[in-house]
Amino acid sequence: MRFLERQSALINAGFVLTGVVTTLLGPIIPALSQKWSLNDEQAGYLFTAQFAGSMTGVALSGRLTLRLGYIRLLAVGFALMCAGIAGLGVSAYAPGIASVLCYGVGLGITIPTANLLVADANPGRRAASLNLLNFFWAAGAVISPPAIAFAAKNGETTAALGGLALSLALVAFLLIPMSSVSLAGRLPATEQSTQPAGPNWRSPFVPLIGAMVFLYVGTENAIAGWVGSHAMRLEASAHTLWSLAPSTFWGALLLGRVTAPAGLRRVREERLVLMGLVAASCGACVLLLSTTTTGVLIGVTLAGAGLASVFPTTIALLPRCFGEMAPRIAGLVFALAGLGGATLPWLVGWVSTRFGGLRTGLGVPLVTILAMIALQVTIIFALSRQRR
Repeated sequence: MRFLERQSALINAGFVLTGVVTTLLGPIIPALSQKWSLNDEQAGYLFTAQFAGSMTGVALSGRLTLRLGYIRLLAVGFALMCAGIAGLGVSAYAPGIASVLCYGVGLGITIPTANLLVADANPGRRAASLNLLNFFWAAGAVISPPAIAFAAKNGETTAALGGLALSLALVAFLLIPMSSVSLAGRLPATEQSTQPAGPNWRSPFVPLIGAMVFLYVGTENAIAGWVGSHAMRLEASAHTLWSLAPSTFWGALLLGRVTAPAGLRRVREERLVLMGLVAASCGACVLLLSTTTTGVLIGVTLAGAGLASVFPTTIALLPRCFGEMAPRIAGLVFALAGLGGATLPWLVGWVSTRFGGLRTGLGVPLVTILAMIALQVTIIFALSRQRR
């Protein structure tokens, strides 16, 4: 038991670092642009590289999980993130693009693999365990922007990236001796069955889960990515308040995930998601109607808290619905997640430019939250039919 507890603690600590790496570019872009003399278009290619790398990692993770097992593959993912972060700290622009691509692949491998590992290891409490795991990711996302921005402001960007790379290397190193047995106490999937059955791609849960994750990740990034600009434009003089908007969103998400396991003791997991989405839709409405920064902060708090349980609880459906073939389905699901993160924030900007500003553009997350409510009602109906 102590071995499994140590392994679980290491994965949770690694997921804090994963949250830091995921949100790294936002606070570090100004320092890199100055160092490499980049314009905004050139800097934007760094985001493209991270997205392309993440998609590649996700595409690889499904089959590699069946070949290597969860723990070995996690060690590979953390090692790739370590190499990419270390390269970013010392390279010029073109190698920097390659470095971001490298750690993007690591993210694409690590995030789905860790989620599936924890879900597989806790069959009796998947949703609660995944909410806790993603709480640690959110903790890293909250810590990263101010910490990296402070380091960049004081000219210590290279040192900060070096420290992050060393931390990632330590996690990868500590995972290696644990790779003979997974967190669930099982051998890797390839050793359990010589001819595993293929995934049921005709299952209604494939499009339902895929659409839910696409919309969720896109909505999360759309709100977090644009709410600061929206608040700043509402009250140009409220310099300290508008800058709190993204951190308030991530903080509410963090709090929602740490309290979700308690809620799951009283409410069935799929109903908790529906209740959260209703709260998030109210937050999105407050965000749209607010004319002050204070109102925006209230809106993003409601939205972040309401969205908190959506992603981990939805991912918990994969092993529940697909068993050992969940890693193959997860490849598609997490690819759709990355596509949502790349598409919906862009759509907010496009609507804002074409139809009168960010207040209109931020109507996109409200629409996507309403769409998720409809999807979640359908999922609840499908699960009730499955239980009969």
